[in-house]
Amino acid sequence: MTYFLLPSRNLKLIVGNEPSYPAQMTALIRFGPEDAFGVASDGIRTTAKRAVPVKMIFNTNEGTSFWEAELIESIKAYFEVDLIRAEWNGNILTLKLPVQSVSDTTRIIASAVQVIPAILSLYLQTFVWIKEFLVNVNESQFRYEISTILSGLSIATKEQNQERAVSAIHDWLTLNENSVRIVMA
Repeated sequence: MTYFLLPSRNLKLIVGNEPSYPAQMTALIRFGPEDAFGVASDGIRTTAKRAVPVKMIFNTNEGTSFWEAELIESIKAYFEVDLIRAEWNGNILTLKLPVQSVSDTTRIIASAVQVIPAILSLYLQTFVWIKEFLVNVNESQFRYEISTILSGLSIATKEQNQERAVSAIHDWLTLNENSVRIVMA
């Protein structure tokens, strides 16, 4: 589950100078997976069009499946909530709103990063993440980028992994009624 922890992000100025406030902020947020929003991509498909046939290929050895289906139409919507104007165009959400200070700007951006993907994941019934987050404040352009690289790469030797693999099977074969915590983990 630690793979799903939010990565740390920093606001990096990429064009212009530090803006003056109050100001108008425009945030462009690009989400994945694209197909959940009706946008074609090379990635794994997550969303199929309702009432249209799906071709399913199931690998019974690995318990994995692959499917092919028609994309939903690209979503498009415009709406306003209080002073915020929002527009969906495929997997891109554009937000326009007034901001009063740097802290106001970063608070809104941090909230969007933490809350919007979670709510979208709930409503769209698939894991949604941010692929890109760009911010314009007046004439200044920022990128809200991930500050550290997270990797699932393990560094090992044959001997280490051999020992670990043997230990895993040994631990499994010696489980008893007192092993509830490891089984639950």
